[in-house]
Amino acid sequence: MATSTQSSLFKNLSYVNEISNQIVTSGGTIVFTKDNIIVASEISEEQYRKLLESPYINKLDILPLKRYGNEGVVYTEADASEFINTK
Repeated sequence: MATSTQSSLFKNLSYVNEISNQIVTSGGTIVFTKDNIIVASEISEEQYRKLLESPYINKLDILPLKRYGNEGVVYTEADASEFINTK
């Protein structure tokens, strides 16, 4: 008898939940998880080193993530005539 890939048996074959819990416990933030992919931010250097040594992780990339909120560059509107040369 075949087992559906949507069953809980197949969903629990990965270590995503355990790794996600480690990241959250160490102060990181889980941004996105799907299948065997975890996107996380604010991981400490110590936690990053532990994740590198994990036998359950095949690949670990560092990518820049944009933080949305009240941080960053403040944009102000300028009058277009300031930038147009009228000679």
